[in-house]
Parts: sequence; structure tokens; C-alpha cells
Amino acid sequence: MPYRRTVRITTRWTPEEWRQVEAAAREHGVPAARYVREAALAAKLPPRVSSRARPKQRAHELVRQLKRVLNNLHQLLRVAHEHGEDAEAVTLESAIAASEAAVLAAAVYRGNADSLVTAVVDAGRYLNEVTHHAHTMEDLPPATELEAALRQVVEAASQVAR
Repeated sequence: MPYRRTVRITTRWTPEEWRQVEAAAREHGVPAARYVREAALAAKLPPRVSSRARPKQRAHELVRQLKRVLNNLHQLLRVAHEHGEDAEAVTLESAIAASEAAVLAAAVYRGNADSLVTAVVDAGRYLNEVTHHAHTMEDLPPATELEAALRQVVEAASQVAR
């Protein structure tokens, strides 16, 4: 028993492109949809050059990850201000400044950003855990945890800003 074609795909064509498809289908004596389907299935495409994202896309991802880090830093800064923890607030403001400088550098970055994205994501994950702790406990985490997270963030930010 033959199988039924049940998947319907809509494609967009310019009027000229579709006229060319219809003309080619007429030459082969088949409906245009069949011609397109069979041509697509028979097509031999060139091998893909690279599976890596373009540098511009990776730079965009770098900026996105840095902004996520900044969001967490601002949340922690708010908690520090609420609890009058001035020394921690100064340290957080320093990490915020470093991260903002990294955002500006990342926005114009043209090199291979893969390792930078990885460093920022790793720092961001740890910072996110620390921030979650601050929200849960309604207080800043222990100084050693906060300092370790901020050290990792500042290191990642400085790698981007170089």
C-alpha cells in the first residue's frame, strides 16, 4: 500500500521564480508541486563549510550573556543597599563597571568569541546561584561565596575587554 503525503509545507516565491518552476514542470510533464518535491529530493548540495556560528552572532551571544550577568549583579547590589552593606556594594559596583565595559567591548568584537562566551556563561551560572541564594535568604550570601562569584565575573569581563 503506498504511503500518503501528509506534511504540507508553505514556501514563498517571487512571481518570476514561480513562473520558472511552472515552465520547468511543464517541460517535464508534471505538476509544479511534484517538480519542486522531486527536484529538492534529488538535489546534491555542496558540503557545509562550517557548523560554527558567524563571528557576529557569537559576539551578539557574548553581549547577551554579559547582560544576564549584569542583571544578577544589579539584583545583588539592591540587596546590599537594602541591608546597608556598603563594602559589598562598592565591590559589586566595581564588578558592574567591569561588566559594562565588557559589554561595550563585546559589541564591537570581531574575533572568535567562543571561549569568551564559555567563560562568561560559567561565571554567570555561579553568579546566578549566588543571586538565587540572596533572594531565598533575603540577604547577601556569605562573603566567601560572593567574593568567589565576583572574582570569576570580573575575570571573565576582563578577558572580553582585552
